[in-house]
Amino acid sequence: AFRLDAASDVWEQRSTGLPRTDGQPQEGCCPEPGVSEVDVRDLVTLGDGSLLAATGWGVYRLPQAADRWELRSTGLFNRDINRLLRHPSDSSTVLAAARGRAEAREWLFLSEDGGRTWFPVVSRLEARTVVDLAWSDAAAFEVIVLLEAQGLWRMELDP
Repeated sequence: AFRLDAASDVWEQRSTGLPRTDGQPQEGCCPEPGVSEVDVRDLVTLGDGSLLAATGWGVYRLPQAADRWELRSTGLFNRDINRLLRHPSDSSTVLAAARGRAEAREWLFLSEDGGRTWFPVVSRLEARTVVDLAWSDAAAFEVIVLLEAQGLWRMELDP
């Protein structure tokens, strides 16, 4: 992960603390391709300027002025997260979509506190893998979900 320093117009690597593909934390600034690759699948920016990252090992947060990512996965029963979606008018509300598996049936989670805690979203669709998701009606907490080999689904969330 990189962050652009607007004052100096320089990109700075910010990977310390993120999980590598083997699940171990990245220590130091710079992962090596093929040796210590970092597992980041999606990023969202919160209203306070911090970032949330979706990884195969959970959700991580990087505060705006920090140099190290911290794990933010309390309540995630399935930590194999591949997509994040921030609510357009409430930056502390975020959806996390996991890769659904038979042993980890929960695949969609909601946080209303900027990723500090997560709660599973009840769905009649179990063990699905989300390819993408978007708000179709954010005011009504309604999303469109593209599921692997299952097509598009409209879901009303219960906040």
